[in-house]
Amino acid sequence: MEATGYSRWFERLLAELGFEVWMGNPAEIKSRRVKKQKTDRKDAQLLLRLMRKSKRRMRRSRHASASGQSRGQIVDAVSIRERPAEVADRAVPGHWEGDLLAGAKNTYIATLVERHSRFAMLIKVPSKSTEVVVAALSQQVRKLPATLKRSLTWDRGLEMAKHKDFTVATDVQVYFGPAI
Repeated sequence: MEATGYSRWFERLLAELGFEVWMGNPAEIKSRRVKKQKTDRKDAQLLLRLMRKSKRRMRRSRHASASGQSRGQIVDAVSIRERPAEVADRAVPGHWEGDLLAGAKNTYIATLVERHSRFAMLIKVPSKSTEVVVAALSQQVRKLPATLKRSLTWDRGLEMAKHKDFTVATDVQVYFGPAI
């Protein structure tokens, strides 16, 4: 670190943080810096010291790893590319889009939106497990008239991993969005 002026307390502060303080003219300091190469070990030691002093600890990221998906896959998922053309233009009622919303304190709401009329159903579900979500959705969809039960498009959430059970119970084909 280069700085102008001189202060003893600032020198002590920088030394406590792990920085080296060199006094002298800029050319002399530059030649000393070039001779003494910085190492990764010193950087790691400095970071560890700073982390120990910090009141706020670092936590692991909750995001998916970049190397690949650590969660399971949906077996026999039918892509939205295989949906009938009538679904895309929203001309025929009975095609639904769904998702599961997570709220505070482990509360969940499944949403179903009819693509033609934009009619929405909100279904409270006690957990995000696939059995519970499929059972709650099946119960609501069975109440609909046959003309409004054509297809359901869902994202790749694992709450619909047992989509075949849903299809058997309701005669509604489930399609899934593209894998990200």
